[in-house]
Amino acid sequence: MVITLKNDDSNDEKYDPKNIQLSRSQWILLAVFGAISGGAVGQIIDNAYPMSGALHYHNAILVPFFGQVLEFVWFVPILYITAGALIAILITLLSKLFNRETGTVLDGWIRRKPRGGNNPSWIFTISSILIFVLQWFLGCHLSIFVPNAWLFAILVLWGLLIWWIFDGTDAGLILCLMVAALGPLIEFTLINVFGFYHYTNPDMFGVPFWFVGHYIGGTPGNMNLARKYLAFLHDRGTKNN
Repeated sequence: MVITLKNDDSNDEKYDPKNIQLSRSQWILLAVFGAISGGAVGQIIDNAYPMSGALHYHNAILVPFFGQVLEFVWFVPILYITAGALIAILITLLSKLFNRETGTVLDGWIRRKPRGGNNPSWIFTISSILIFVLQWFLGCHLSIFVPNAWLFAILVLWGLLIWWIFDGTDAGLILCLMVAALGPLIEFTLINVFGFYHYTNPDMFGVPFWFVGHYIGGTPGNMNLARKYLAFLHDRGTKNN
């Protein structure tokens, strides 16, 4: 028996966002699904940062955990929930706007359809999340002894590789870059305006540049989850009609 990561659904075209018209309630459900998964995964992996010593939260709730100390703060779940919801909505909208057949700037080398399809298999989707989790944990721990410039190059290239393997579309790349630009701005504000936490080895204005790779690498997994949600909502809406 051969297991492939790529979805071979012959009806994949029907799940293309360009061919799906969502109702207002379906848009809301798409955002809610994205928020739930984003919040859950984000909160689970977030403590890799304080546990590795890459950063520490101020005024955190400290919880002993097998010889380690977990740090919990009120704003972290809000950030991941918001990110999950926005990525689910934005990848759907961007996928409606961008396509190789429309002659985009990146036309000629980028994929018209997501590499896993518009309704990726669960193996493919979970793999895109797990490879990011590996990047996340290694990045946090490497930040303690690897020079920031080297780590920036490693994680950004790793993040782009995750996009290439698990997405490959212009819409996906645009969203990865949007998240990579907006994320550091939010962190800059949280650190320098509100003083919520601090990084151990920052580059400038209290933030390290290497975490840009994490923003890029984490986006494809959320996008593939969003595609699963969209396919589910489409099938559910079709059955109800």
